[in-house]
Amino acid sequence: TIEYKPTFVEARITALGKVYDNKYIKIQADNCILDNENVDDNIYIIIYGNEKQFKSLEIGSKISFETNNFNKNDLFYNKTPNSKLFSNDLKYTAIVQFDDISFKDIDRTFAESVRDNVKERLNLSLTKDNAELAYSALFGDKTLLDEEHETAFRLSGVAHLLAVSGLHVGIIVMALQFILKPIKHKKWLSFSIIAAILMFYMYCTLK
Repeated sequence: TIEYKPTFVEARITALGKVYDNKYIKIQADNCILDNENVDDNIYIIIYGNEKQFKSLEIGSKISFETNNFNKNDLFYNKTPNSKLFSNDLKYTAIVQFDDISFKDIDRTFAESVRDNVKERLNLSLTKDNAELAYSALFGDKTLLDEEHETAFRLSGVAHLLAVSGLHVGIIVMALQFILKPIKHKKWLSFSIIAAILMFYMYCTLK
């Protein structure tokens, strides 16, 4: 049930979606605090404003705002539009105007910094759509995909490409084995390097 009483929200941005019609953006945040009570859950927030304002949103930014449009229901079990683009463990939803948001400091994890750096490099090297697809495939993060693209992947039977799986691990291992061919006789060293890189990749894909 939507609560129309004022609710004070504090959270840390963990994912930024696409900007829709230069009017709103959908984001995901964690470390949620509601009315000064630490609930430590994830929240889905729709922010209304314009693209220029949205550029100031950063992964790791701590934000706070008061809203009358707050929902404790699990939106993502009701198969609403774009529900599959974010994590399925979002416990709350809120709608707010950008001008009503207060920004605090940035608290970004190392994994978030790595993913953000990769995203920037992809945007510099590829077209916008291709960069978004490549990023989604690399990290299993579908927040930048349109519902149309996500549906197309699902209907074509290749949705597994958008989720980190054994396929990703297999490709990485094959690439590393090729690169480490000169030291293939030192199996322990080759194994250690591959294992370390896979552990790092796994860490970077954690949300």
